[in-house]
Amino acid sequence: MAAWAVPPAPVAAAGGSVTVSPDPVPVPPGSQVPVTVSWTGQAPRTLILIRICVTSSRAPGFDEALDCSLLSEVTPNGTPDGSGSAQVQVFRGPEPGGDNAWGCFAPGDSVPAGVIGSTTCYVRVTNNVVSNNDDAAEAAFTLAPVANLPPPAGAGGGAGAVVSGAAVGAASDPTRISFAG
Repeated sequence: MAAWAVPPAPVAAAGGSVTVSPDPVPVPPGSQVPVTVSWTGQAPRTLILIRICVTSSRAPGFDEALDCSLLSEVTPNGTPDGSGSAQVQVFRGPEPGGDNAWGCFAPGDSVPAGVIGSTTCYVRVTNNVVSNNDDAAEAAFTLAPVANLPPPAGAGGGAGAVVSGAAVGAASDPTRISFAG
């Protein structure tokens, strides 16, 4: 009698969820702020990979290497039930790695030439490897249009500061910073 091999049933997508808090995210222009990303439905006890992306992982033509920021990656350990939370830095402006010509912007921001600006970005959570789109879950988020924060108390009386040796001056456009050498 011959034995017939039964192929394994296909593994269903995770069906998990992702939330970003707060949303919209208040980020001054050209800055990064931490948000809490919470997820459910990932593989238990498996490395989690979280990245900021410019487009949905469900969009036709999505390419994780081009559409997600490597420098935003956070890799917490998996949990026994496949859920968890982590702090992730959300950026406002061009993608911080500079390798991808896109960025996350608030409504009304000026987008630099050659950069694709999006007012809706995504936090993508998956497990095991970054290319795992089968288990990927995501949450869209937006950026609140907040102006630059005032200098801290006692930072001096001038309208500017010194950052890594460069003088930073006040600009008439609140979404731009002028640098004087």
